[in-house]
Amino acid sequence: MFKNHFFILLILILFVGCNSSNVTIKKQSSKTDKKDYFKLVENEFSGDLAYQTTAFVEKYWRVVGNKGFDASIYEIEKELIRAGFINEDKATSETILTYRIEKRPLKNPTWEPVSATVMINGEDKPLLQQISNRNMVMLNSYSTPKAGINAEVIYIEDISKLNRLDIKGKIVFVESNPFSVYNLAFIKGEAIGIMTYDNPKYLLPEKNTTSIQFRSIPLNQTLKPWAIALSYEAKERLKASIKKGKVFLNVIIETKIYPSEELTIIADIKGSKHPKERLVFSAHIQEPGANDNATGVGVALEMATVSAKLIKAEKWSP
Repeated sequence: MFKNHFFILLILILFVGCNSSNVTIKKQSSKTDKKDYFKLVENEFSGDLAYQTTAFVEKYWRVVGNKGFDASIYEIEKELIRAGFINEDKATSETILTYRIEKRPLKNPTWEPVSATVMINGEDKPLLQQISNRNMVMLNSYSTPKAGINAEVIYIEDISKLNRLDIKGKIVFVESNPFSVYNLAFIKGEAIGIMTYDNPKYLLPEKNTTSIQFRSIPLNQTLKPWAIALSYEAKERLKASIKKGKVFLNVIIETKIYPSEELTIIADIKGSKHPKERLVFSAHIQEPGANDNATGVGVALEMATVSAKLIKAEKWSP
């Protein structure tokens, strides 16, 4: 989702060919047939490291170059070292298990959410707060002033009429994706912020009423805009309030936007016959969820460590 607005960062687990290593491979005591591979892995893959890694990575809203993304990279590195992988800078030509961290400068700054709260003026219960739903602040949103912004929210049912409305200094609320109104609201209309609702039906939003599918807006270092994605519950509550009359919101957002670099971690297991060939297994780290894609990172990492264990135990030679 929104992959075109993200740098796709990979943790790569690569398998293929050298002769021997810091892990000494002696003559196999018994041949491993293809039918035995599943059993070999099944006996060693407990899922514990995958679960532990998923729990670590999932704590963060991960954008390439931000604190959570980089922390995830270095957590992976720690476990690879524990499993016997050697940094390429310290490896010899005979080392089978190696890894490296590649670094590239980012063209645009990275982004990191810190906190957010949206209150309907006159009500005690927050409409939304990041402590209970960290997907509410759209990627690339800037911070509001510390005291927040107090502004009227305007519900626009037909977005084709947006360019005929006076929305300057107001918050635009639509049931559509943010890109459908971004230019009209911010650049032409001078809105102070936007709030959107467009959770897809497959997420069963009327059942999972507090869920929010994360969203993004274009990075604009001049306008410094902010945008909020609404849950079904928040959308319905806000619409009900607007039906009663004018609604003013207090919006407080804190994010960090700063220069950084792109990291990619690559683990390499060299084979005995074709040292320059590779099978590539990958998982992307960025995005905020557990299933997207902390679980993929966790499984890839545990498979790398299981592979190393089987090689060291002389049960498998790639």
